Amino acid sequence: MLNCTNFQTCVSTACLSPPPPDKQCPLEKVRQIGRDVRHTANCKVTDADLQYFFLTLSTLLADPICLVHDPSATEARRKLSDLQNDRISLEDLGKLLIEANQILTQTKEAGERFSEEAEKTLKEGLDALEAKIQAGEQSIENKTQESINRIKQAANEKELDEYDRGVAGLSL
Repeated sequence: MLNCTNFQTCVSTACLSPPPPDKQCPLEKVRQIGRDVRHTANCKVTDADLQYFFLTLSTLLADPICLVHDPSATEARRKLSDLQNDRISLEDLGKLLIEANQILTQTKEAGERFSEEAEKTLKEGLDALEAKIQAGEQSIENKTQESINRIKQAANEKELDEYDRGVAGLSL
């Protein structure tokens, strides 16, 4: 809603004043509520925070330009009011709990898949790195052996040249 210019033409200036990204903007407040609820460590909020959440969300959903007449917004306001006044039906509460459980299960499964994929990628990376290290060590060993052979060959050639010079010096 904050980033959609089309939506911003559908709400009153009260919902956009002060304009985003100001933290006092009602849309920014609602965004922050979502973040606060999703990121609670123990899934608990204080009564004061809960009342603030209800008021802020209800105010946004009652925007006089389009949301006050929208059936989905009206239903959401009703459910917020029921929650606020502890009037939620057991059937609705059961549905909410089932939905929350499904979301938690999906999140857990997604986390496990991500963890498995990360572990697989890490293993592949480590295997590739190990192969490169071994190839590098082998290359160093080969170059070292080549260098030793060249040094020996050069020493042998030098000794042979000195021998040939000595033999030539004797025959003169």
